[in-house]
Amino acid sequence: MSIQIRVSVYTLAVTEQLWQWPEQNQRSRIWVHPDRAAFMISDRALIPFIKEIQQLSQFSSPL
Repeated sequence: MSIQIRVSVYTLAVTEQLWQWPEQNQRSRIWVHPDRAAFMISDRALIPFIKEIQQLSQFSSPL
């Protein structure tokens, strides 16, 4: 059984990064270029989405 859902996604310009955050014991954070994110993601169906966001973003240059 599959269901169809609609999501809204917004790109953000990060201006500050905290060294400590409330859920840091539950998740890790790394910054990667969208090409690398597409390679790392476990849900392969999201790869086209990542590529599209990269093309639309003004921050698409390599990190």
